[in-house]
Amino acid sequence: MPSSFCLTVRFLQPYSHGRGASGDPEWPPSPLRAFQALVAAAAARSNERVRLEHAAPALHWLECQQTPSIVAAPGAPSDVKYRLYVPDNVADKVAKSWSRGGEGSIADYRTEKDVRPTHLMGEAVHYLFPLTEEGCPHLDVLAAAARSITHLGWGVDMVAGNATLITEEEAAKLPGERWRPTEGDSAEGLRVPIDGTLNDLATKHAAFLHRLSDDGFKPVPPLSAYRVAGYRRDADPSPRPFAAFQLLTPDADRKWGRDARRTMEVAGMVRHATRLAAEAVQRPQPWIDTFVLGHGSGKNQQAVGEEGAKRFAYVPLPTIRPPDVVGLINRVLIVEPPGGTGADAAWARRMLSGRELLENQHHAPVAVLSLAPATDWVVRQYTGGKDGSAVWSTVTPVVLPGYDDPDHLRRRLKGSTDGGAKRRLHERLDARVEGLLRKAIVQAGFSPTLAGCAELSWRLVGFRPGLDLATRYASPDHLRGKPRYHVRIRWRDAAGGPVHVRGPVVVGAGRYCGLGLFGIDQ
Repeated sequence: MPSSFCLTVRFLQPYSHGRGASGDPEWPPSPLRAFQALVAAAAARSNERVRLEHAAPALHWLECQQTPSIVAAPGAPSDVKYRLYVPDNVADKVAKSWSRGGEGSIADYRTEKDVRPTHLMGEAVHYLFPLTEEGCPHLDVLAAAARSITHLGWGVDMVAGNATLITEEEAAKLPGERWRPTEGDSAEGLRVPIDGTLNDLATKHAAFLHRLSDDGFKPVPPLSAYRVAGYRRDADPSPRPFAAFQLLTPDADRKWGRDARRTMEVAGMVRHATRLAAEAVQRPQPWIDTFVLGHGSGKNQQAVGEEGAKRFAYVPLPTIRPPDVVGLINRVLIVEPPGGTGADAAWARRMLSGRELLENQHHAPVAVLSLAPATDWVVRQYTGGKDGSAVWSTVTPVVLPGYDDPDHLRRRLKGSTDGGAKRRLHERLDARVEGLLRKAIVQAGFSPTLAGCAELSWRLVGFRPGLDLATRYASPDHLRGKPRYHVRIRWRDAAGGPVHVRGPVVVGAGRYCGLGLFGIDQ
């Protein structure tokens, strides 16, 4: 059964010149831009140059639909601009000069215009409008209008259009990057039509036709009936809200620290402090058990599967000092699960500032939590700041979500003397580790697209000065014996271009107790 109305636009050349509201290159073209092209095509097809009537009900139906998702060919703004000199609209002044016998030239009145096209690695953009039980009552009219679209963006951006109904399976097979409507300050804003956009376009067109009259020139008002919706590619992870704290001594006169290999101990103390804060304000016990403590239906009351992903992560931060040397733990993050709204992190900032960390053995206070700003230099090494980073490497090793040698390939390597056979065994081991790492990235909340395109490197020795062997970091009992590696990730999109990811990036089976923690790298 069809699930989406699909408006398709195919570019006839590998570039696009469309710009967004800010003047920067816009890719993919906004749904509002596609809607405007559809309106213009419908008017031209019906030869309704003054008032649109035939296609008006269909276009009004379309502008009232839900915000569409977009499947678009990868596009990258050109690194090089070129400049055009566009004549100003002052021919009347030059002509008056000529009529008086004076001199003048249109060439003397030109405006500089910088051009920065978007280069396309494909041709098609698909706008998928979700359908309700009503279906699409105006398919014939919309499809005819779509087939009349000739341009999208500037006049040089020639395209061919079409419209049809497709199923979810057909939508999943469309080639290109998937952009989905979302919320959040990191989402790319694109203009979308709303109820009233068609009427506003008609009003603007009428104002354009009557801009010159006996009363002089009347400026054409800008389009105002639209809204800006957030969009994010599947390859772009959503940010994870967090609360950052410094660890001070109880008298707050100096910082307190633990060895970077003992993240588990610090994470346990912070989790206990969070539990006490939640009980003090009488938060619901199920929320405390699951979201704060991570209890669930698994072995030893551990949360597993989807329930295990919906909880706080307690992430101790070893200090990173220039030039990239790792020291003691004297900061910590409390991180919401992927897709969090930020409300729980805000609660942690309010309730935990000033709380003491109690040592498990003696129940004596060893440190005090003090709010740290997100702009703190060390915190930014783990969050990437506002812009994020395309390259990250571990500060604590990643614990793989499975065994990397279930077929005992290493045992066979020791007894093998054949060079070709040893190479094949190494390749199988590498493939197994790589598969587990990509699985761990997906489990940490990143998209399968981003996990599949990432470039991975791994080894037992750290990628930074001051790191110990991956096997020497403390871990909970249920993770002992599981393989662990230091890892470097270069985030890439489907076209091989860099993807800047904002942290915190915590991956692997030990991500809730500070293992698998990444910092920005070069």
